[in-house]
Amino acid sequence: LDQAGAIQARSVHELIDVAELVTLQPLPAGNRVAVVGNSEGLNEIVIDKARRAGLAMPHDPYRVPLGGSAQDVEIALEKAFESEDIDSVIVTLIPPLAESDEVVALSVAHSAWGFDKPCVATFFGMRDVSASLRKGGQPGQNNVDGQRRVIPLYKTPLDAVQALAHSTKYAVWRYGEHPDPVRPAVDTQCASRIVEEVLDTPPEGLFLAEETTARLLDAYCIHLWRTPP
Repeated sequence: LDQAGAIQARSVHELIDVAELVTLQPLPAGNRVAVVGNSEGLNEIVIDKARRAGLAMPHDPYRVPLGGSAQDVEIALEKAFESEDIDSVIVTLIPPLAESDEVVALSVAHSAWGFDKPCVATFFGMRDVSASLRKGGQPGQNNVDGQRRVIPLYKTPLDAVQALAHSTKYAVWRYGEHPDPVRPAVDTQCASRIVEEVLDTPPEGLFLAEETTARLLDAYCIHLWRTPP
C-alpha cells in the first residue's frame, strides 16, 4: 500500500473526508500550513493536531477578530495565501461574526479562488454553508487551473486537519522519487497446476473448495485467515 501511494483511512467517515479534499482541491506543494481563525483556543487545538499529524506551522495563526467582518476574514486569508512559505490553509471560524454565515463563507471562497493552494474550512457551531462555499469566484470565471473548485466543509477542525494530513502525505509520494517496487514471489506454475487439476474433471468449471481456494491464493501470496474450528 505504501509503495502504491494508497491513502489509508481509518474509517468510512475519514475516507469520505479525504476523498472530498483530493477531488475538489489541488494537492499541496508541501506540508506547511496556515491557520486562519477567530478563536485563539481553537487555533491552538488545530495547531497541536496539525503538528502531531506531521504538518508544519511556519507562522502563528492569522487571527480574525471575534465578531469580525467578512472583510476581516478576507484580509487574513489574503495574507495566508500570499505567503511563500505556506502550502495550504485551514479556516476555522466560530460565532459571533459581524455578518451572516453565508456572507462570510462567500468571502472565504472568493479569497481562495485565485490561488493554487488547497483550502479546507470549518464553520464550528454555525449553519451549513457548504452551498456558499460552492459559489467561489465570479459567475462565468474559472480559477487558476481552469476548474471550478469547492472548498470542503468539515464538521470539526480536527476532521479537516486529518484530511489535509492524508492529502499532504499523498502529495509527497506522488511528487517524489519511487524506488523499484517490491514484487511478491508469485508462483504462476503452481497456480496453473491447481487450475488444471480442478478443470480436469469438469471442464465447464465449478466452485472451489476452501482448501483448494487457499492453495490457489497462496500461489499469489494472498494468505487467508482461516476460520477457527
